[in-house]
Amino acid sequence: MRAFSCERIALVVAGYEIPHCHLHVIPSNSMADLEFANASTNVDRKELEQSAARIIVELKRDGVNGDL
Repeated sequence: MRAFSCERIALVVAGYEIPHCHLHVIPSNSMADLEFANASTNVDRKELEQSAARIIVELKRDGVNGDL
């Protein structure tokens, strides 16, 4: 939540359209954030990498170690 300044973090398990499942970690301020119809269909790789880096910073701040 600190990484994205949001009210909650939602976890959605999805994978019907592919032969494996995905765990979606979604910063959320309302239920509308959880509707896949509202999801971006094309996100720049750099934006994803920046989001991952923000999450890693906060996990390390909480004492999580390992291969992050």
